[in-house]
Amino acid sequence: MRKHKQGSTRLKVVQTNTDLELKQKEDNQKDWENFNDSCKDFLNNEFKSLLEKSKMETHTKLYTFMFHLTQDFVWDKMPMGQFKRSIDIGVKDGTENYLDYIKDTYNIKAKENVNEKTKTLN
Repeated sequence: MRKHKQGSTRLKVVQTNTDLELKQKEDNQKDWENFNDSCKDFLNNEFKSLLEKSKMETHTKLYTFMFHLTQDFVWDKMPMGQFKRSIDIGVKDGTENYLDYIKDTYNIKAKENVNEKTKTLN
């Protein structure tokens, strides 16, 4: 009679797609955080000093900056629609973020809508 060789009972660790996806998401998050921090540093240091040196009105400074930024992105063949959507979304998110900051700072509560039909008249 032949003896059967007992197989190894250890489980092999196989990296699944979800592990790779999680690692990719973590890397993307780190890239985003690094880019976000770089943007904040640029705005706080270089951009503010550039704006303070100029005696033009603020909206003219912003227009000039956006004009040259647009020219750079168009030169890199970014579609204008995509550029405009990015600006619109950035302005909307920035405004919401600022309003949330004001709400939290001054403990402002959201207005409650009252249903007119449930009110009773005396």
